[in-house]
Parts: sequence; structure tokens; C-alpha cells
Amino acid sequence: MTQDERRIWLRAIIKSLNDERGDGGVSKLARLTRIHPSNIRRRLAGTACTTDRDMALIAHEVNLFHAEQAAKHKNAQKLARKP
Repeated sequence: MTQDERRIWLRAIIKSLNDERGDGGVSKLARLTRIHPSNIRRRLAGTACTTDRDMALIAHEVNLFHAEQAAKHKNAQKLARKP
């Protein structure tokens, strides 16, 4: 995967983490992965490379986050249905 493709992938990840206003994705990704936000921004700008190890870490943490969010949503729906 080229660095351009990695930047596109990273932008998609950040977009999936944005809040309802469409911002906060970089900060949330930084908290999840413990990567400093400025390093994430440099990777997005193309001034720093995104390694295979970075991609694996990001993918793992984001998948865990989305699974956790889905479980919370499912629990909330179950509680709302109870009489």
C-alpha cells in the first residue's frame, strides 16, 4: 500500500470516529492509540510515514471501539424495550 493510500485509509478511519458535528476524530484516535495528535496530523499531511505497525494498531483499536459502541447501543435498545 502506498503512502497516499494509507493517508486515504487514515482519513476514512478519522471520519468514522467523528462526532455528530463532524469533528473530534483525530483526538479520539489519539486517545485510543496513545499516538500524539500532532503525529496523526503529520501522517495525514504526508510529512510522516504511516507504517504497517501503525496501521495494525489503529485498525485494532478502532475495531474494538466500534464493537464497544455497538454493544452499548444494543444494551440501550434492550433497556428501552423493557416494560
